[in-house]
Amino acid sequence: MTTLQFVFTALAAIMIGSWFSVDFVGRAKIDAKGIIAELRYGRVLRITAMCFALTPPTLLCVLIWRLQWRDERMLMIAGSSMLCLGLVPGLLLIEVARVRVILTETSVIRISPWRATVTFAWNDIERVRYSALNRLYELRAGDRAIRVSRLLDGVHKFVESAKAKIPLERQGDLV
Repeated sequence: MTTLQFVFTALAAIMIGSWFSVDFVGRAKIDAKGIIAELRYGRVLRITAMCFALTPPTLLCVLIWRLQWRDERMLMIAGSSMLCLGLVPGLLLIEVARVRVILTETSVIRISPWRATVTFAWNDIERVRYSALNRLYELRAGDRAIRVSRLLDGVHKFVESAKAKIPLERQGDLV
């Protein structure tokens, strides 16, 4: 075992631990009154994303230990490539584990790891559009938007709430 093998194995172990912590460590608490529903990606999608995120670092560990490396340059290329490859499905895991849409009696709140939390009062929503290509509803209020994916569990509660709380002329593609 060389030092480089140990380093790549340690980095892969850190990556595995990071992906587990993304899914299992507590999520931000919401202090909102009158919560109707919390929309999140479903369990199947979260498990699938976790499997995708864990595959590259696990393969890295196996390949580092099982293959005979002729020189450290090849080991460096292979290890670095696998670590970089492991970041891509990790982004998917972060998305499915951390994105939430909270529906309250008075507002819609989007929580995302990529952007600041956005809150729209139901009365402030100017229009609703549905994108069949992206499979999501887009709520617009001024120059800001909240996108609600059809892949979120409980999206039917969003549609019901939006039909009840947004005036008919602003509902747009809400069907």
